[in-house]
Amino acid sequence: MRKKNNLTVVFIDDVLQWGWSITDLASCLTKIDASTLGCVWTMEQWVPILESRWPICLMLATDDDNIVGYFLSFALMDRTFQTAMNGSLKEQDINISNIIPMNSSGDYNLYGDTFAIMPDFRTVGSLLLLLGAFINELIRLAQQGVYMKKSCTKVISDSGLSIASLLSMKPVCNHSSGGTIYFGTFHPLGGIYKKNSQLVELYQDHFIHRYISNEHHDR
Repeated sequence: MRKKNNLTVVFIDDVLQWGWSITDLASCLTKIDASTLGCVWTMEQWVPILESRWPICLMLATDDDNIVGYFLSFALMDRTFQTAMNGSLKEQDINISNIIPMNSSGDYNLYGDTFAIMPDFRTVGSLLLLLGAFINELIRLAQQGVYMKKSCTKVISDSGLSIASLLSMKPVCNHSSGGTIYFGTFHPLGGIYKKNSQLVELYQDHFIHRYISNEHHDR
């Protein structure tokens, strides 16, 4: 767990150790969505996804074990990722059936679904705390042979635009229900990613090795 200004980044299993159930957590995240974004996943979407532990789910917690923000991203099947890239993926269409577990070596397409922090806790420090934890998670996954190749997200606010810019993502199209789709790649790393030398080294080594392997295979 990573702390800053009395906030801690926690994972799903940390929250369960508080005595919460998956349903409790899903209900809490739904309330955060309603308070910050105005759009809400159903419990039928949330519970299987949280139970799977497949997404990268990073949450901001207070000292009294309350969730006040979170960052959720996950790998999508290629076809679903392309739908997201085209601005046609609707929130109600996201479910456990089109999310991929990142539990084996390989390159994945990452969809940034939600970055939400309650207004009383929305500071530059809390934003950077979540982003720092996200980068640490990318490092942990890369050390296990799990890498991201592309990413996209739907931006609907100025704060979302700031985050997309920090992650070196660029606008590609409008979403069918409003907002803008932003896209980025992980080779080369840009934005806030390139400030972490360990992440840069892991990704450079991986993509160079993959390029050499492909060249050898093509000969």
